[in-house]
Amino acid sequence: MNQALKELFVQTIVTPAEAGRKVLSLDISLSQTWQALVLAASLNAIILTMMLTSFPVEATVILVGGAGPIAMFISMLATFSGLSAAFFLAGHFLKGAADFRDILALFTWLQFMRAALFAAALVLGFVSLFLSSLILMLGSLYGLWILVNFLNEAEGFNSLGKSVGVLGMAFLITMMALSVLLQLVGATQ
Repeated sequence: MNQALKELFVQTIVTPAEAGRKVLSLDISLSQTWQALVLAASLNAIILTMMLTSFPVEATVILVGGAGPIAMFISMLATFSGLSAAFFLAGHFLKGAADFRDILALFTWLQFMRAALFAAALVLGFVSLFLSSLILMLGSLYGLWILVNFLNEAEGFNSLGKSVGVLGMAFLITMMALSVLLQLVGATQ
């Protein structure tokens, strides 16, 4: 199983569309996908907390509110879940073929990839903060390319442009949802 994960990891970097098809072909149940998402959020929260405590930067502490790993985990799990729902809704609006389980599975795998990126940046940070930041930036940008390919495979568009449209619509859906949520809790006053 370990070798298969390594191969999928490399395939995701080299040929993201094929990796997306492979993840979709695994036919993982929705409950297993949720469990995997919880694990991915846990790994991301732990590694990000280690990064923030090892290399404290005022801007990042302000950004996450100095939150501990549990608060960061809850925040990441809510963000990952909300983004998965936004991708699903946007894809559905553009007549995509994906069901929520497909989107959640692909997005969950992307979060494991993100945890690996954070871990690499953490280790590299002890050598050079500049290189660590550069790896995070480039990896995040490439992660968007992987996400567009994943969305394209899940929705069956055969058009990366439509997948970019899903990404843009999901961003708007997320911003509207956050705006409503912030108004409901009174954070905008």
